Amino acid sequence: MSSELVELYRSMGYHVASSSALFGRGSQLSSGEVAASGGYMEGSSDQLFGAGSQLGSGSLVDSATVLSDATTPLLIGGWLSQLLVMLTFIAYVAMLWRSWGFASAMVLGLAGGRDEQRLANERGELPLSYFKSFAILIGIVAVALVGVRSVDCLLSADVAEQLGSGVVSYAPLIALLLVVVVIAWQYALHKIVEWLTMSTTINELASLSVMNFVRSVVALFPLVACWLVAPADSFAMWTHILIVGCSLLLIIYLKDIFVFFIEKKIPFLYLILYLCGAILLPLSFLITLLPQQVG
Repeated sequence: MSSELVELYRSMGYHVASSSALFGRGSQLSSGEVAASGGYMEGSSDQLFGAGSQLGSGSLVDSATVLSDATTPLLIGGWLSQLLVMLTFIAYVAMLWRSWGFASAMVLGLAGGRDEQRLANERGELPLSYFKSFAILIGIVAVALVGVRSVDCLLSADVAEQLGSGVVSYAPLIALLLVVVVIAWQYALHKIVEWLTMSTTINELASLSVMNFVRSVVALFPLVACWLVAPADSFAMWTHILIVGCSLLLIIYLKDIFVFFIEKKIPFLYLILYLCGAILLPLSFLITLLPQQVG
């Protein structure tokens, strides 16, 4: 570009950048005239990117291929994961068949909050205990599988190969162990607080959390099952649907917790401490530990 043109563009308010500012230190624009055939003269890699540079060889990667690779299950594509999904779905259907009264009451009473005592009075304490235990087991497996599929979305095929076939094949069992550790932490935390305060309030709070977890299993497991087995072309859609469902139930759970603390006249600070200690602390520990294991 001639100096006259540079001054003209600058007078018009444009900022004329040098080749080194655009392409790096030491670079310079190639010289040449436009080819007579209407095309452009081909510049070498040295002219474009500096002396000693070379153009890499390889084909362009299709964006659709990249998206497919990002959503292709690696850890959850094994036989163990598929078996757990199938067995859990069968157990869920059996739970609905045997305890439809409890399940329907849980879903229809989403906004009702703490209805455990009412359910126990209407249908019996022992059947409710069986129903809760069955739903909790299904929920534990579902949460573990959701964690594995979520990690799947963060891993590339190269990283999955570096983890080894054992970790890839038994990733659901590792996730189950981590979920059990979180549940054990919450159980120990409730027991310690109950012993320190010598009050039954913490038991009522634990019951509230358990009933909300059971309610979430009953309401969300069909969406979770579809999300776990969703192919790459529909994975994003099921992800959005699942996020919306989880968000709604999370809002209901936080509302129930807030109402509980208000009714018991417990300071709001203890609510924050409870949520951080029982939920956020173990989750943050696992999230912090994850990059060290897959990095």
